[in-house]
Amino acid sequence: MDILISKLQERNWSYKTALYQPDFESHTSYKQAISQPFVSVIIICWQINPLLSDAIAALSRQSCQAFELIFVDNGSVDSELGWVKPHCHHFIRLKRNTGAYLARNIGALFASTPILLFLEDDGVADQDLVKAHLRMHQLIPETVAIRGVYLPLLPENPANELPQHYYHGQTVFPLYSTLEGNSSYNAQSFFEAGGWDDQINFGHGGIDLALRLQAKGVKQTQQLYLPFAILRHDFAKSVNHLTVKQKKQEQGLDYIKAKHPGYVAELHKWHTADGIQQLRANLSEQHCSSLRVLYQEFGRVQYRHQDAICTYKYTRQLGLSAECYAELKLILAPLVVYGTGNKGKDFVKLCQHNQVSVSFYADSAEGKWGTSVGDITVLSPKEIPDNSLIIIASQWDKEILASLLTLGFKKEQIKTLCL
Repeated sequence: MDILISKLQERNWSYKTALYQPDFESHTSYKQAISQPFVSVIIICWQINPLLSDAIAALSRQSCQAFELIFVDNGSVDSELGWVKPHCHHFIRLKRNTGAYLARNIGALFASTPILLFLEDDGVADQDLVKAHLRMHQLIPETVAIRGVYLPLLPENPANELPQHYYHGQTVFPLYSTLEGNSSYNAQSFFEAGGWDDQINFGHGGIDLALRLQAKGVKQTQQLYLPFAILRHDFAKSVNHLTVKQKKQEQGLDYIKAKHPGYVAELHKWHTADGIQQLRANLSEQHCSSLRVLYQEFGRVQYRHQDAICTYKYTRQLGLSAECYAELKLILAPLVVYGTGNKGKDFVKLCQHNQVSVSFYADSAEGKWGTSVGDITVLSPKEIPDNSLIIIASQWDKEILASLLTLGFKKEQIKTLCL
């Protein structure tokens, strides 16, 4: 227990002692410390899962081995995870399942490097994942937070079509983290911000941390999306698993809404047309040469995962990466934006900034049919040309998708916008 108190004091987290002490059981060092670790990889697990051995094996194959592995046994059955110990530099055992974020914070306390990299226990890392995170921090030293990419382990699994936040194309750009299990942080900034929120049990911790980092003066251009840090990770393994996961995520979102009443407006600033253009311009001015080095070093990583990337062609988030607009420019069919609210209007502005022509709006509200937004006509759903590419820009995306499919449109004609 003394070591926990000592670590908390080192990080100026003594105020968390009463919270962590009852759940902390033990810490043991196993693998010999490497001479100069640059990254601390932190994995938590509360019960054995079939992919954990694959996750650990993937770390042994990393092209960069200058990392220490910190493993947190988050209250498993005694000895169930004991086989992991020889692979770890630090093995921490907690008395109960404390939830994802408190356990990650305790693991972070034992890090000896300036970069904290949090990974899923049921995801398989690409061989260059650790190196990609490290090189981004090295090439752009002022970087505080990096979120990588999830690509499905089983592209044929229908549940993997659902997440809109896993993959955003092949361009580096400013973005808050929504993938806490493939994200890295500057350790000093992480601890100064208080780390993850210990009260969150599941989901949305990255958004909360991004907002708190901003409150401490961290710029949006210091929080980046990194397409070359790839983790193969399925969104859900079964219908039952999906139901449980979505319920937990809803609870996490309710907590964020209460804690950050204005969070939607704050996050929206990352996605407005003018905001994205300005952020990309600033990033390009400051780091153009560094990004060129990054693309040269990791440009071929995506080729190893084309099967999974193709799965997301029709489901990934639009409105963020340059590749999205490049693809839209090549489409000869009419481009229809379904939704005339702020989402739709902002996306049209983004299209105009990127020289992409929008043919029509569409909307479910009868009173809008035949009117114009800007100089773009609003159609009823039944008036949408049969060969259109339809971008749903509405919070009612599931309902709109169902109605469009009923009207005879094909799934591959429809994409969902998440701004």
